[in-house]
Amino acid sequence: MKYPENIQPPVTRFERETGCCPLNMACLMLDWLKNYCREELPEDLADEVAQKAGIVFAGNTLMRRRFKGRCGREWLIAFMQHWMSAALFKRNRRLALLLPGEFTFGGKPLPIISLPRQLQQSAPKRIRRKRAPSRPLRHFVHGWELLAA
Repeated sequence: MKYPENIQPPVTRFERETGCCPLNMACLMLDWLKNYCREELPEDLADEVAQKAGIVFAGNTLMRRRFKGRCGREWLIAFMQHWMSAALFKRNRRLALLLPGEFTFGGKPLPIISLPRQLQQSAPKRIRRKRAPSRPLRHFVHGWELLAA
C-alpha cells in the first residue's frame, strides 16, 4: 500500500521485534527482479510479499525465532526470495521460469546485470600503455658501510 510522502506507514510488530522492515526488503527484491528480467513488474508484488512476511511472523513461532535470531535478516531475504518467485509465477509464468533455481529456493541473490549481454560480449578490450624505462638505481650507502672501509 502506497502512502503519501508526508505520512509514514505504521510500524508493525515485525519491525519492532526484529529491526528489519519487510516492505523495504521486498522493494529491494523487486528492484533485483526488474534489473534481472528487464521488464516492468507490478509494484503491489512487494506489498504482497511484505504482508506474507508479517503473517508468517505473527503465526509461526519457529519463524519468529529465526527472524529474531542472529541471522534474521538473511533468513528474511531467503524466504522473501522464495515468496517473491512464487508470487511472480502466479502473475507471469514466463518471467518466473527465467529465474535461476537458487533464487527460487532462497539461495543466492540474483546476479546484478548492468549492461545487456550483447554489449558485455562486444566491449572493446583495454589497451595497456607501455611503461617508460626506469632510471638506473644508485647504490645507497649506509653509515655502517663507510666505517668498514
